[in-house]
Amino acid sequence: MLLPMVCLQCEDPLCQEACPNGAIIENEYGILYVDSALCIGCMNCVTACVYGGIAIDPVTKKAVKCDLCSGDPACAKACEYGAITLVKREPSGLQQRRRGVTPAFRTLRIQIEEGQE
Repeated sequence: MLLPMVCLQCEDPLCQEACPNGAIIENEYGILYVDSALCIGCMNCVTACVYGGIAIDPVTKKAVKCDLCSGDPACAKACEYGAITLVKREPSGLQQRRRGVTPAFRTLRIQIEEGQE
């Protein structure tokens, strides 16, 4: 099974706190991105991200992460199965996510605790 590691756009991003130069910025849509002009390649953000959502570009030696294509992710548009979606960080978005994940868990025979569906 392939599990891509992407930025989860955390509510309280540890990567942003760890950056000594303020290179991880929130845009007008609330999406975090790396300003490469400010990034010094210290890797603090890479270490701070518990989800593995940030890497260092081997060519530029600066941090890179998914920025959700500024709110219109190309991966979601390209996924012909509809397996990739962008949901809002609010209760209705989390419910939508759960509706998508629950059938996959059942297929993989992963137990879901009662009351979590």
